[in-house]
Amino acid sequence: MASSFLKQKIRKRWKLLLIVAILWVWVLFPIPFLPLFHASYDPTSIRVTIIIAAIASIPFTLLALFMNSGRHEESEL
Repeated sequence: MASSFLKQKIRKRWKLLLIVAILWVWVLFPIPFLPLFHASYDPTSIRVTIIIAAIASIPFTLLALFMNSGRHEESEL
């Protein structure tokens, strides 16, 4: 039952989740984009960036899934 609820929320909010994911990639993973700007970086920093992004993206993903859009849905009993 909980998985169907989660699937329903993902279907409703897939666009918002996609936007959040793109922003996280651009902001938290700048390392692959640094060569485009001719900037150097330390290759070991990639692992640290991935760990930080994984930890930080959990609450924001849950927020994007479960936030109220302002409309109250009527529950059927």
